[in-house]
Amino acid sequence: MLNAASPAKAIFDAIRHVFPFAGGLVEAINSASSTEPLHAVYHVPDSFLLSRAQHVAIDLAIPFALHLPVGIAARGADALPGRLFMEHQYSQIMYPHYGFSNVSGIVITKSARGGEVELDVIWLFTETNARLPTWRDARLLELVHRDIQQTICRLRIPLLPHEPIRYQIMREQRVGYMLVGPGGAIREANRRAALLAHHYTPMDTPLKMRLTELLARVHATPPCSDRPVRYLHGSNGAGFLEVGTHKLTKETHAIDEDLVLVEMREIPLPEGSFGGSRMLLEKLTPRQREVALLLSKSDLSYKEIANALELKEGTARKHVEHIYRALRVQSRSELIILLNGIDRRSTLS
Repeated sequence: MLNAASPAKAIFDAIRHVFPFAGGLVEAINSASSTEPLHAVYHVPDSFLLSRAQHVAIDLAIPFALHLPVGIAARGADALPGRLFMEHQYSQIMYPHYGFSNVSGIVITKSARGGEVELDVIWLFTETNARLPTWRDARLLELVHRDIQQTICRLRIPLLPHEPIRYQIMREQRVGYMLVGPGGAIREANRRAALLAHHYTPMDTPLKMRLTELLARVHATPPCSDRPVRYLHGSNGAGFLEVGTHKLTKETHAIDEDLVLVEMREIPLPEGSFGGSRMLLEKLTPRQREVALLLSKSDLSYKEIANALELKEGTARKHVEHIYRALRVQSRSELIILLNGIDRRSTLS
């Protein structure tokens, strides 16, 4: 009874008739990576999602789910007995702090691509002190697996990991992404996008609103020159967000509607581990640090850097002169070597 106009949470509302849980999410998992997308979220605190993004590499449930057949529902107790489950490192970090005591999951689809396994899973979290799901509950959930699978298709959750080449590149480059439908509706976003939204939007708004606000910032920022690339300032001057937009048409990407893919790559100030480059940047003014960052971390021209920072090109060039003089370099290539922590001698030889 659910269609493309229904909200994604309608899937969870329907599941609650056969399976007890307090919160959940729909997620795609790839066996080669621990930074996969989260697609739809139901009654899960933003802080839980951010913490999960940081600690997902030690989540016991993910390797367990990779070995489950399609249509099988499994509870945390099926992986480890209750006491051992709650004593596990990930459980200690995550569940007690956010009002959950267990997790269950059902594998919706599974495929193999180039030696990697991809699967779509619905995770369902049990509230602290609530009744844990029984074996019978898990079997009932399995009976409606096909209905859940078809509903996800009707609700047009695109599951970008099944576009393997583009997704592999994005994953390796730690790119955050959002898939945006007609009218600006966010169809899908990955964990990296959630973390970036946390850094580049006000702190007191819910996750879904942060993603929407980040998208609004992207639309309000003019692109650099003729390229569909935008640069957003960090609130504390600690870096930039490089944003690219790409139209995905249903005819060429095998999706149900035309979408816009928004790719986001953070350009942070270098950490102290990069040959003391952060200390070097302390010699510069805040505006000069921004110019130096774009000079060393992007391929923008002087004119494009000026546009990104809303400066006149002549002003940007003056900043470049001061940067070279303060850091004692003669060219952009030397600045790149200095700030990226690359050994000059090995590079020049």
